[in-house]
Amino acid sequence: SGAGLIWLIQRIKRESLADRQAALAARAATTALTTVEAAAAAHARGMSDDPSELNNALLRALVSVNRAHAGVLYLASPEGDLIRTAAYGFERLSQEPDAIDHAAVEFAAQLATERRSRSISDLRVERRLAGSIFAQANLQSILGVPLIDGRDRLLGVALIGLLVPHDFTRTEIARVEAFASRAAAMTTPAASAAMIPAVNPAIT
Repeated sequence: SGAGLIWLIQRIKRESLADRQAALAARAATTALTTVEAAAAAHARGMSDDPSELNNALLRALVSVNRAHAGVLYLASPEGDLIRTAAYGFERLSQEPDAIDHAAVEFAAQLATERRSRSISDLRVERRLAGSIFAQANLQSILGVPLIDGRDRLLGVALIGLLVPHDFTRTEIARVEAFASRAAAMTTPAASAAMIPAVNPAIT
């Protein structure tokens, strides 16, 4: 019947769209992994003993590959604290970027506890982050992902932010998740990196 033919055509279109999205996500993941490896190789060539340099390089690569405006990297200490080990895009804040920011850390802690990615498309409606460094830096949307290594250990949380409201697509989320997965194998632990104390998120 005509209705059955229309249903079949719509189903084929949906499946085709899903295939295209999957292909885009795969290419995005490849781009992210290549960027991480390039950052790690650049660090290795520098022969630096400063572990924070690699963390900063990884964060800058994460921000760059996603065309974001700012980013923060939190790593978990042996005591279960989230330690801010790298930040990018907060240079003009009235508050020192190295200062403790409870609102931002609590958001990162939620991602760490849930072990899943989360985005906020419009920070203007997120009251709990109204006074955070994200808001102070005029970020309008953020995306955060947990860093989990091959042994299922939580290593930390990475966040990126944009200066405009934005609904993050599956491709964008896949790109950040792929980056975080590869970065987890290269990230210097917070215990030996330059540390910025944060609140205890009660990571489990």
